[in-house]
Amino acid sequence: MKGLFDQFDKNGNGALEKLEFEEFLSKLGVFLARQELRVIYDNFDINKDGKIQYSELVQTLRSDMSESRLTIVKQAFGHLSCGAPAIAFEDLVQKYNAPAHPRVQAREKKAETVFQNFVEGMGSKAQNGNVTADGFVAYYADLNSVLPLEKESYFVDLVLKTWNMKNTAVQVAPGRLAELEDIVFEKIRQRTHGADDEGKTVKRIFKHFDIDGYGTIDPNEFKKALETIGCLFKDHEMDAIFRKYDKDNNGKLDYEEFSNWFALRGSGNNPNVNPTFGITREPPYQVL
Repeated sequence: MKGLFDQFDKNGNGALEKLEFEEFLSKLGVFLARQELRVIYDNFDINKDGKIQYSELVQTLRSDMSESRLTIVKQAFGHLSCGAPAIAFEDLVQKYNAPAHPRVQAREKKAETVFQNFVEGMGSKAQNGNVTADGFVAYYADLNSVLPLEKESYFVDLVLKTWNMKNTAVQVAPGRLAELEDIVFEKIRQRTHGADDEGKTVKRIFKHFDIDGYGTIDPNEFKKALETIGCLFKDHEMDAIFRKYDKDNNGKLDYEEFSNWFALRGSGNNPNVNPTFGITREPPYQVL
């Protein structure tokens, strides 16, 4: 990004003026109307001097780290520091697994290049040979600045794999968990027709995967059921949804109760449908 920035800094003053900034965005494949360009330009021009410094560009981009990205970065630091306030930079260098980096695995980059980039980037955040939690987050904030929202799972994979962390160690942020639930509900809603409600649809789908017929499903069956309706989430996200509804933490999900939750939620969207509840019947408060 710095290389491109310098390329369009035609007068060499270390900043991009409006026309230079427009050409810079065009090179990146971002084409804006005049009004949009003005709004974006003003957003990046933090000190309002009519120019965009490279530091302003990066500062604006790096501050927009999602809750799920920040969560995984903080967990990685806790995993590496074992609760200590700082980690020796040399320890980080030794533990960093460059060959496991997603771009190395995809043969898009050499492990040596990735490792060198890491040493330079993380080294710039070290103080007195140590990296604090803030410095660790700052390093990933720099990476965040060039990874758009659609690269969310790539960002998580990058952190997990290079630090040899397992998906089961990852906690899903509350905001992301709510988003996943919305996606699941929408997929269920799309498959609900006629006089059925969302609860009946869920029960029918999950019952198909209840091999023993006990009215419960395990995490593996739960994953298969969600994948059937088009919810292809990461393993740790599947696990987070399952654990939320596994009330007694016995590794089994009572899909009757799970269905009731969907029926109750769906009743607010379709007041003509009377949700079918399980053993403990509740009136449809939203409809009333």
